[in-house]
Amino acid sequence: MNVRRESLERDFAALLERLAPERRYMRLLKEIVRQAWKQKVAASESILRAAKGKLAELENLKNRLVDFLLERRLDQQTYDEQTVRLRSEIESAERELREADSQHIDVEAVLAFAERLVDPPRQLWLESTLEQKQRLQRVFFPDGVTYTKAGFGTVPTNCFFTALRGISGEKATLASPTGFEPVLPP
Repeated sequence: MNVRRESLERDFAALLERLAPERRYMRLLKEIVRQAWKQKVAASESILRAAKGKLAELENLKNRLVDFLLERRLDQQTYDEQTVRLRSEIESAERELREADSQHIDVEAVLAFAERLVDPPRQLWLESTLEQKQRLQRVFFPDGVTYTKAGFGTVPTNCFFTALRGISGEKATLASPTGFEPVLPP
């Protein structure tokens, strides 16, 4: 089937336009992500404090071990065995510390990027280079897209768009009643 490039690109841009979430749902999504991120950061900071405390305790034990050896309250073989054990525990605590510390990212920058990606996806695609367009197409439509004389049909999209579309469905305006046990779904 021969299709003019302009027609194909126009139809693809229209398909992307249909993916764009309503602004109010994007604001809701961002707020949900911020709240979830605050909880994750709080948990991460707790783990970070615990790892720092454990590391300080292990370093203290290591220093005491050296003191015991110097004071001849400990033989060399026991010192060597305990040093190997402590070194392993210190490495483990340092790994926990690095992992907990690596959880800190700029969530606002990530949200701004996500919003730029999906609001509106059509504009982003139009402004992209050929390579970027191909990558975006794979992100937006992981299973690919097909085009017929009728244009683009219903195609499976990235789960992010599916979730946003689910939010904006007709049940989005319903609220669960509160005060009843159990709370009923909308």
